[in-house]
Amino acid sequence: MEAVSTIEIIAVVLALVYLLLAAYQNSWCWLAAAISSVFYIKICFDAQLFIETGLQFFYLIMAIVGYFQWQKKATTNTANEQIINLSFNSWLLGILICGFISVAMALWFQQNTNAKLPWLDAPVTIFSIWATWLVIKKVLQNWLLWIVIDSVAIYIYVQRSLTITALLYALYTLLAIIGYLKWKKVQKLSLK
Repeated sequence: MEAVSTIEIIAVVLALVYLLLAAYQNSWCWLAAAISSVFYIKICFDAQLFIETGLQFFYLIMAIVGYFQWQKKATTNTANEQIINLSFNSWLLGILICGFISVAMALWFQQNTNAKLPWLDAPVTIFSIWATWLVIKKVLQNWLLWIVIDSVAIYIYVQRSLTITALLYALYTLLAIIGYLKWKKVQKLSLK
């Protein structure tokens, strides 16, 4: 087993800062996310998690979009705390689309690259893209997706000897539960 790198420690700390700030709807979460993503681009590429590397590029772009989206909501008449729910049909459609894309991506990477764990990496990546978009739009159900995604990611990172990142995702799972409960509480208060 390899020693934990300094870059991985920094990426983990920034990722935790992102999640904690996001749970409290603080727009500075997106800066922490952007910097963490830059570090994870290198980490994932070095671990031959090529699909995850692409996801980190996506996270970098979404950090920028998320920051401006949350700033826009904070400066308009829309309440910063406005958290919405996804309809059942939208939820089901999202799962079906992400599932189909995940299978196609896993097949392609398995047949055309030396990517590690494509059958887990692909769905984690695709569903993470959707979940990130739901965070930006302040959809409550994003946290439910993150609970499942983060749980699967633990196994992926253990398999690639990224122990500290696996621990991060174990903590992410717990924080996603807390984030869900916190957003649900804020949502209930805003409906009164």
